[in-house]
Amino acid sequence: MLEKVESVQEPPRKNVIGIVVSHHLGTTYVWCKERPVAHDVTLKRSSDGRILPVGTWITFTVENSIFEVAFSGASQSNGFVPKYEIEEYDIMENPIHPTELTGMNQSTVNIRLEGYIEQNLNVEDIWHPFVGLIINESFKFPVSGTYIFTVFRAKPKENPPRSVWFLKNPQLVSQPPTTVPSQPVRQETTLERQLKYMSMDNLSAGVTNQPSTSNQAAASRSSRPVHQDVVPPTPAPRRHRSQSRRNRSASRRRRSASRPREPPVKKIAMIYKIKNYGRNEDIYCWLFDDNEQGQLKLDVPAEEHKLKLGSVFSADFFLKGKVWICEDGDSVEPNNDSFYKYETRVNGLQGIDIHVYASTLKNAMAVGNKYPIIDHHHHFGNIIDNFGRLQYHERVKYHMWIRRVSLDGKFEWVVIEQII
Repeated sequence: MLEKVESVQEPPRKNVIGIVVSHHLGTTYVWCKERPVAHDVTLKRSSDGRILPVGTWITFTVENSIFEVAFSGASQSNGFVPKYEIEEYDIMENPIHPTELTGMNQSTVNIRLEGYIEQNLNVEDIWHPFVGLIINESFKFPVSGTYIFTVFRAKPKENPPRSVWFLKNPQLVSQPPTTVPSQPVRQETTLERQLKYMSMDNLSAGVTNQPSTSNQAAASRSSRPVHQDVVPPTPAPRRHRSQSRRNRSASRRRRSASRPREPPVKKIAMIYKIKNYGRNEDIYCWLFDDNEQGQLKLDVPAEEHKLKLGSVFSADFFLKGKVWICEDGDSVEPNNDSFYKYETRVNGLQGIDIHVYASTLKNAMAVGNKYPIIDHHHHFGNIIDNFGRLQYHERVKYHMWIRRVSLDGKFEWVVIEQII
């Protein structure tokens, strides 16, 4: 007589895509967009000693319960992220994006991507839905449109070093159609850039040997053929002028300087990002009472004003176009008011995350938005939970880390991690 045997169902699993990015001391490291920064997963060494080449694309599955702990729910706030070792995998014969190897020993992974990027006259980082954050050290985008570009893995000059994706060789391939207005109008430009993307936590970086990068190195990598009717997103060359033209320019500047400008306004701000170019810096700050982004332009490095990432200060700002700018370093003063004091952490991406709390989370259906939001935080405005990281708790304040990123063509504060 046969006994009745119950079938045991396999626990639900998630499919994950990875790319072999490096080998170090006998260990194979695999990048996955779902892992936090600087925490690649590893590949279990095969019994026959076979090693997958750098640049190999693989797929593997992870149990949902493990995925929530070691991937989507992994956190760096407490200094601990669980390690994960891949035991079984399948090799992808046809990678999702074209991939090649460059550099010494053909050990640097390069991926060719495509995406729509808004016009941006500043050198700023961009995002892509597959790799997440892409560090941009050299390129401006004077024309909105679809670009093809390459990203490559390298270590920025930071401590500790962590491998991230860098941008090179962007090329405009198509522009959105334009219409001829019936009446002459002044076309408005925008300094915001758009690239659909995953969150910043979906960036991983190896702890293994990767080439370092610098502004000069990025510039040398950025050469590409310029096609007709395409405005290249390369840095504009220096223009040499004759003495007479310089004199005329100086005269025009003196006349412009004589025009009255709106008086400066004293504002309180926090520095949330500093991009370094030698002794030159782009300093981005957040104006607390205005819930707006501003820029601090100094003649000397920020540290000479005793400023750094996370510093809160007051200074004289004036409105230039749509951006509040401070150019008067003498007006900068530290602000120690506890009302503006927030815990911050450096995120290794030239910026900071900020610890905030709020009591109201509105779901997307309720507010008619694409994502749930913290509606109008008193200092940071709307905070978007674009990856649903906040769990619903009635009558309990939400504690979270937030970060300023580009989302759907606009710079927004987004939830990086909930603090339970």
